[in-house]
Amino acid sequence: PQNVRDVFEAGTCNSLGIAGLKAALEFSQKSPLNLEEELDLMEYLIRGLKEIKGLKIFGDLPRDEKIPLFSFRIKGFSCSELGEALDKNFGIMVRTGLHCAPFIHKIQGSFPDGTVRVSLGASNNIEEMDRFINSIKTITSKKNEKESDRVTA
Repeated sequence: PQNVRDVFEAGTCNSLGIAGLKAALEFSQKSPLNLEEELDLMEYLIRGLKEIKGLKIFGDLPRDEKIPLFSFRIKGFSCSELGEALDKNFGIMVRTGLHCAPFIHKIQGSFPDGTVRVSLGASNNIEEMDRFINSIKTITSKKNEKESDRVTA
């Protein structure tokens, strides 16, 4: 039989998690989050991205069911390729891949590559949305230029 004292061993506290939670609570008390403003920015960003040929948005729900987060893919581009180009060339960080949810990606047809996930926050602004849209347009146009150069060569 197991010693009763071993069953109730507390272990080490998650000190980093506790400190992070404290910082997040302090931040949210100083500058309250405005979900409506974040959703406005997200909808602006999605409208701009929908102009890009081959781009598909995932999770396009009614506004009252949304949070300021969405995923997308662009035909002819791997998600990791887009994420790396955004990071290296434009200093924009996104999350790419299956996001620990491979079964959802199978259902929505984005398996095995996944999607590019964009998360907006309290500090984002309209200029950053324009920068993101223009960055994606630049990435896609550069690849299209390379492909047309190969065809004519």
